[in-house]
Amino acid sequence: MHKSEQSEADDRITLGQLRKLADGLDCELVYALVPRRPLTKVVEERARAIATEEVAGVAHTMGLEDQRPGAERLRKQVERRTEELLRGRWSDLWR
Repeated sequence: MHKSEQSEADDRITLGQLRKLADGLDCELVYALVPRRPLTKVVEERARAIATEEVAGVAHTMGLEDQRPGAERLRKQVERRTEELLRGRWSDLWR
């Protein structure tokens, strides 16, 4: 078995090896990440997770002061913050 074939079989082939193979076959190397789920769903879930974390932090502080908002109000705050985050730059959700 050729070294590159073995590397590929072992899940350790490098981009350099792939480039050489592509050149040798007169092919263009295309390197891509393809989401398993719709990207909008991934972004919405990330925004919701951030919003939930932020709202929970504020609710915890308010709870220490015996002023914790009710569950419905917290849910609405999470939804509102999620929408705010989604209106911003999506790339900021992973910083």
